[in-house]
Amino acid sequence: MVRVKIPVKLRERSRYIAFIVDSSQPEVILSRKMIEKVFWWKILENIGEIEAGKTGLRLIKWDENKKIGIIKCNAKYKYLVSGVLSLIQHLGKIKVNVIPLLTSGTIKSLERKIESKGVRGLYDVSNSDRL
Repeated sequence: MVRVKIPVKLRERSRYIAFIVDSSQPEVILSRKMIEKVFWWKILENIGEIEAGKTGLRLIKWDENKKIGIIKCNAKYKYLVSGVLSLIQHLGKIKVNVIPLLTSGTIKSLERKIESKGVRGLYDVSNSDRL
């Protein structure tokens, strides 16, 4: 089978969304596998299989200690994906809030924004009385 490389101008653009998981049990470590499973389940539940496939959703980075992650999705679906992520209320038996923080076109600029503002500047994790 011959693979044809799609020209840059014809490729779908992607966006990277930084998010934080604010849980009612901060001492519990949330695994990457659990995060991916719940994200896909929620996307499938809300928009269906065909649209979920078009989103191109992938978990790029996940820090279990800080509970911060970066997901990649199609640029056309970035608002839909960030909206569906904010609907997540449980990871297993743990009550959580998933808060999309920033969106960017490259991982490098997204990480730079997070480092410059700091997580506390983007979202105050200590104020978890909403749970």
